[in-house]
Amino acid sequence: MSATHLTEHWLQTVYQVVGQERLAFVSDIAQAIQQDETCRLADLHFETDGVQVRGRLTIRTLDARHLFDIPRRLRAVRGVVSVKKV
Repeated sequence: MSATHLTEHWLQTVYQVVGQERLAFVSDIAQAIQQDETCRLADLHFETDGVQVRGRLTIRTLDARHLFDIPRRLRAVRGVVSVKKV
């Protein structure tokens, strides 16, 4: 199964994010995604063990160019250790 697939006219991609636990980490991740009429954060789920945070984000976009920018934006968030498509 491809990490990116088409949902009607929307491209949907899931990213796995791992980071260091800190206040507002998840909020900063959500704000890193530019949301407008062509790009939406469809799902967000994070869990922590008190030290490390692991989460998945589902992004829907009408413009595939967003998919090249999103990993860069996520990696720029303070505390992010890794970002990968799943």
